[in-house]
Amino acid sequence: MTQGKKPPRRRRSGWMTASRARASSSRPTPWWQWLIGIPIMIALAVVVITYVWLTFVTPGARGTIKTLSVTVQGRGADTEGTLKSYLTVTINGTESRLYGPDVKVGSFKTGEMVEVTYRAVPGGVEVVQWERPPGNAPPAR
Repeated sequence: MTQGKKPPRRRRSGWMTASRARASSSRPTPWWQWLIGIPIMIALAVVVITYVWLTFVTPGARGTIKTLSVTVQGRGADTEGTLKSYLTVTINGTESRLYGPDVKVGSFKTGEMVEVTYRAVPGGVEVVQWERPPGNAPPAR
């Protein structure tokens, strides 16, 4: 009696075949990979938690938020892309533009006071919000 070749082993194909390790060929992770990987993962988690804390929980921690009443020096409009109205003011020696809707910007005249909430940043100031000081009604038209 002659014995023929064994039929070829059927290969299991699928998109997860390469990621499946056979139980007999799996080895534990070497100790030196644990020494490198765990501190990197801890550092990454600390960076993400710090970013979320500073951005969402305590936004004022990036710099002290201050409020100042300043005089409007002028009005204007940017024509790049869309028309945007702005007021020109000087905050701590830095000329700043306060952008806003036409209705809000149009209610201020040169020489009037604006209450600006800002934060000092390298190279100037970052305006958080601006509004008419309390008790000052918009001029009658």
